[in-house]
Amino acid sequence: MKILKLSATALIIGGASLFSQSAISHTNAGDLHNQQSLCSYGYNPNCGNSGGYGNMSSSGYSYGGVQHKYIGLAWTKDNKPFFDNSIMITLSDTPTENDWTIQDKLTLGQCEQSSRRSPCRMAYSMINGCIAIAKVGEVMYSHGGASCDEAKQKAMQLCQAEDKSPNACKIHTSKKS
Repeated sequence: MKILKLSATALIIGGASLFSQSAISHTNAGDLHNQQSLCSYGYNPNCGNSGGYGNMSSSGYSYGGVQHKYIGLAWTKDNKPFFDNSIMITLSDTPTENDWTIQDKLTLGQCEQSSRRSPCRMAYSMINGCIAIAKVGEVMYSHGGASCDEAKQKAMQLCQAEDKSPNACKIHTSKKS
């Protein structure tokens, strides 16, 4: 019987190679990839998902929850608009205050990923709609609506009601969720 002695460094390097992501998720792993009963346990290219977890098949794993098209607007440190389009997943048809708090913090996090924009402050957020910005000089007013036309109209009304030069208000931009 031979005894193999390996240094700690060799074990660490060998272990890293053995347990790398590519070794674990190799698509030619054998018969297990052909068993549909194992679809709920994770990545399986034969279960109808395109990689990773979530919503794989009717017999597989599902997040469970309602998906909403979210759009958030934050102002950068230079008062420039930063839009975040993402999916808000909630447990009910109507997002709770906590759902909004979490999603708005995620938007701020996205905005603040660049030190050129940070710190950012939240301005407006909504689901399944559009946010428009009206501008006079360097001052911007934002509002949302079910459609971009509605959002633009509301942003213009807000700008005209708040600004000293209501006739100078112009639509700067709009984004749909």
